[in-house]
Amino acid sequence: MTNSRLGALLLEMGTSVWLSGRFGQFLLVGLLGMFIDNAVLAVLMEVWQPPLVLAALGGKEASITAMFVLNEFWTFAETPTSQNRWIGTRLARSHLVRLVGTGVGVSVLMILNQMFDVWYLLANIIGIGTGFILNYTLESTITWQVHRT
Repeated sequence: MTNSRLGALLLEMGTSVWLSGRFGQFLLVGLLGMFIDNAVLAVLMEVWQPPLVLAALGGKEASITAMFVLNEFWTFAETPTSQNRWIGTRLARSHLVRLVGTGVGVSVLMILNQMFDVWYLLANIIGIGTGFILNYTLESTITWQVHRT
């Protein structure tokens, strides 16, 4: 692939990812996911008191699954990928993509909480925020492949 073709592809992908109306929808879904993540984290920590990293992963899994469903049937419902491919493939791809954001978010949570004594729910919100842009970009380009529409 020549540099000019690669540049054109990257420009097309960037335009379809960032200049669509989907970003606002993705943001709303993400806010709901943040609420679910923190609610599950708080319940796990206050009721069962597992190690923080395990409770954080439980919250992440609950929110990732809920956000996938909302993104599938609302945010990215109009994309041909959502209409033509098996949902299980997108769910698996979404989980793989979000592993990156989860790793970043849990790392930020643990560093802020363990090293700087930041309250675990606040540290979790900051961790979620750090992974948001990364997750949107990867979900748009890999899971729902909006640049192919």
